[in-house]
Amino acid sequence: MSETYLNGRWGVFKNNTDEEPVALLIDGAGVPIRLGGPVFQVVRSRLVDSKGFGGPLAPFNEGWVVNHGVNDLGHFLKLLP
Repeated sequence: MSETYLNGRWGVFKNNTDEEPVALLIDGAGVPIRLGGPVFQVVRSRLVDSKGFGGPLAPFNEGWVVNHGVNDLGHFLKLLP
């Protein structure tokens, strides 16, 4: 699975069970949902927030997940219509 998160409209969710995204990625560029909301970017295959915190992206079901290590998963990327 190549870096599909660099194309299209992706929702950034706090975890894979959330139904509402906290931010968006559109063609790899971060977009906040609300004024002053979090902005995420993809930098060298890592999802990072505006403070530089984040982790490497790994394929997960039909999307991507931030993989912090053994059984420690962070934000989830899901392709939006």
